[in-house]
Amino acid sequence: MTYKETYEKFWKDLVETNGVLDLDKVQRELFDFRFLMKEVPKVYMVVSGGGISHANTYAHEVVALFNEKFYEKDIVKDDMESIFKEEMSAEEKLKEIEDYFND
Repeated sequence: MTYKETYEKFWKDLVETNGVLDLDKVQRELFDFRFLMKEVPKVYMVVSGGGISHANTYAHEVVALFNEKFYEKDIVKDDMESIFKEEMSAEEKLKEIEDYFND
């Protein structure tokens, strides 16, 4: 979809009054947009494990990184089993696990 089509289909009704651009409505939309542009990257950084920091990133990319980092249970299970099989103290294993989840 082009930017002109996006305007016609999405923005036009939000920022025009009787077919005329309404500056107050534009300012309100830009205010909200700025908020999202500042806050969304913060969430992306957390859910992607630090891999994504741009608000203009497609959602499927953020979700894929989230799933890779947090939901690949088989991988996590295998990794935890490997840590527990290693010859190290309980404190060292705990540190390994903490490092694993904080990377």
